[in-house]
Amino acid sequence: MTILANYNHFLLIDKSGSMSERVGNKTRWEAAEEFTVGLIGTLAQLDKDGVDVITFGGGIKHYPSVADASTVSNIFKEQQPMGGTPTAEALTKALELANTDGGKPDLITIVTDGEPNDKEAVKKLIIQTSNALEKDEDLTILFLQVGDNVQAREWLVSLDDDLKNEAKFDIVDAKNFSEAESLGSYVALLEQAIND
Repeated sequence: MTILANYNHFLLIDKSGSMSERVGNKTRWEAAEEFTVGLIGTLAQLDKDGVDVITFGGGIKHYPSVADASTVSNIFKEQQPMGGTPTAEALTKALELANTDGGKPDLITIVTDGEPNDKEAVKKLIIQTSNALEKDEDLTILFLQVGDNVQAREWLVSLDDDLKNEAKFDIVDAKNFSEAESLGSYVALLEQAIND
């Protein structure tokens, strides 16, 4: 039995305009759909309440209790990449929802291709959230990068590695899609994020 069954799960999906750019033979949006459909299929078996899905880009939309992959496919059909990247606002929404549960730890997975509108706001939110936690294992935030934007990669890695002097706990893990896929399963990916 995996420890993931003990977590509340949240999936944040970047639908900013740059997600329409191509990576290989598909768009970043299509690559994100392919990946998250599989992820939700796995998580829905572990989180009986379903997964809270939040899309962000040109606004924020919350889909509560998503419990099957077909619902995720419909979200991708309904939404189209547009606008900026309000990562801080989407993460704030997820954290508000995370604090309403019955004490289970929370795992927030953010699928994104790039840098947010306000990098400093994201960093500050992560530090404040970390410093308010009682235990390290209460919250994990996993950033999964789709695409190969080098600056975005450097920024995400800095959230993972460089907040130790300001944040009480290291609650961030950052990977790109190829690193995630090399782990062989969604369960291995998420367990590693929790344990890192």
